[in-house]
Amino acid sequence: MNYLLARMLIRVRNIGMVNIVAGEVIVPEFVQGGARPELIAREAADLLRNDDGRAGMRAKLEQVAVVLGAPGASMRAAGEVAAMLGAGGK
Repeated sequence: MNYLLARMLIRVRNIGMVNIVAGEVIVPEFVQGGARPELIAREAADLLRNDDGRAGMRAKLEQVAVVLGAPGASMRAAGEVAAMLGAGGK
């Protein structure tokens, strides 16, 4: 019920963060009725058999990692906030 309600109110093409950041489908999304074992198994088997497809997915995932930046984003953000607060108090 929640899914149907959210689906009516929210219009997004993807729900997986990787796909949202990439602006394209890099990894398949199995949502609600689409999350069936046979579909997931078929996709996993295809990925295991297809070296080129797997290499392409890996390359695109590496690009997403570059876009997201180095680990520690929350610490960098906290540092920026602390710097802004320190500068504003002078």
